[in-house]
This record gives sequence, C-alpha cells and structure tokens, in this order.
Amino acid sequence: RGGRGGGEMSSVLAGWATVDGAEAASYLNGLEDEREQRTAAFGIVQGMLVNGVGEAMSFIQGMPESEGGDRTKGMFVAMVAGEILEQGLDEAKSWVDTVKDPELRKGALARVTMEIMNDDRQAAADWIAQFGDEESAVPAVSRLADSWSREDPQAVLKWADQLSGQSKAEAYQEAV
Repeated sequence: RGGRGGGEMSSVLAGWATVDGAEAASYLNGLEDEREQRTAAFGIVQGMLVNGVGEAMSFIQGMPESEGGDRTKGMFVAMVAGEILEQGLDEAKSWVDTVKDPELRKGALARVTMEIMNDDRQAAADWIAQFGDEESAVPAVSRLADSWSREDPQAVLKWADQLSGQSKAEAYQEAV
C-alpha cells in the first residue's frame, strides 16, 4: 500500500493470471483503491497475455470504468497490440479488424499506427486513413499528424484533405 510494493503485487498477479486468469481477476474486484486496481490489472493483463490475447481482451473489455476512464483500457489494449505486433505487422493489422468495441479499438489503432509510423510515415497515413470515418481512429490520426507536422506540415495538410469527419479536423488542427 501507499505506492510501495506495486511492482511486487503486479508481478505476483501476473504469475497468478498465467495459471488462473479468472481467479486473479476476481481478486481485483476486492480492491478499493483505484491506483491499486490499475497496478493489479496491469499484472493480470501481463499474465493473461502469456496464454494468448483472447482472455486478456475479454478481461479488459469487462473492466469497470475508472477515474482514468477509457484511457486505462486503451493502455491495456496497447499492451495487447504490442504482443500481437511481435507476430508481425500483418498479423497486427488483421487483429485490429477483430476489435469491435470502439473504446478498445482506439488503443489498438493508435498502437499499430505508431508501429507503422516508426518505419514509414506515409504507409501509416495510408493505413489509418481507411478508418478515418471512425471516431476510434481520431487519437491515432492526431498522434501521427502531430509527429509528421513537425517535419512536413504541408504533407499533413495534403493528407488531411483525403480524410473525413473528426479525423480530418484533427489532422488539420495538428498541421496548423
């Protein structure tokens, strides 16, 4: 408690979740402190990922809302995306299509877009543009446009012309 032992708790829960994710998740329900809950959830997601992404995604989707709101869930989905990215970019792109929950999709799209952007900004722009009508794509568009506009705001403006909805507005705002 009090900020101490968080790493140890996370590690213990990761190990427990590797063996029995449902039981480890039920422990989380007994925690009242939101910070402890986030630390515990982090460990649980790590442990569940050892056995694959399905259980981890179900756990994340079922998490109650917190003060951090969907940012916390988005962070956990980004962890899952990182795991999927280890299997390759094509696998991660396909996985994003399976994430239907709009709030979880935000984290998935953002993480995969950032990975593509590390190698090829234009390829990232082309890929995320296909999701431009989705509100879930806005955070990824924003991060990409912000980074890209530091080097080439004109290219971001040209790209923004191809987008629609809130993604278009976000890209323009970052370019300006």
